[in-house]
Amino acid sequence: MSWCEAKRIWECLRGRTSFFFFCLFDCLFCFFVFVCFLFVCSFGHHFLRAC
Repeated sequence: MSWCEAKRIWECLRGRTSFFFFCLFDCLFCFFVFVCFLFVCSFGHHFLRAC
């Protein structure tokens, strides 16, 4: 196994890993926004009812 092949495999794996982390971060961000949206909706509902 030459250095060139090892480098190519490493680049491929690194690309996949960063892509995986990017997707994971994207999912977490969407989930965070969804939770915040639900919290604001429920809080706003209680606040409006109090008014």
